[in-house]
Amino acid sequence: MASAQVELKDQLQNGTTATLNNHTVATMQLIRSHTWSGNFTSLPKTITSHGGVARIDHLKGSQGSKAGVSYSITSAAGAPYSVILAWNAPTNFNPTTSPNRLFGICGPKATIDALSWDNIGQQLDRAGSSVVINDEASKISVHSTIITNPKTNMANVPTNFLLMP
Repeated sequence: MASAQVELKDQLQNGTTATLNNHTVATMQLIRSHTWSGNFTSLPKTITSHGGVARIDHLKGSQGSKAGVSYSITSAAGAPYSVILAWNAPTNFNPTTSPNRLFGICGPKATIDALSWDNIGQQLDRAGSSVVINDEASKISVHSTIITNPKTNMANVPTNFLLMP
């Protein structure tokens, strides 16, 4: 019996919606943001603790929706940390030839804040479609993925920030 071949077609993406869920005990503060292609239409400055939710909307530019954000967050021990989340959602998404990409990093605030957007962009260009960070020093955990929603023609980035036990 012959197997059916599935044809992969390009999926139009008009931008990215990132939903950030803060399940830590500290309010998160926006430190900086960057756009390589497109523009932010919604960019919350704070995300409240204990289940606060924030939505970031970023519309595509000539090369799709490619952007990043950095939020400060306090570790379990009370030390300042930063988390960067960057995405690339091409206008014509195709899992083989033009995939969605997601990059994330967490670390001491001074170290992460010193990273250049050029460096972050280079890492994003080599990244996969999901991020799992379990930072032992801070006890901060970040889980995220980027998926295409054909009903809305948007890339979705659901993200959870947690404190590990």
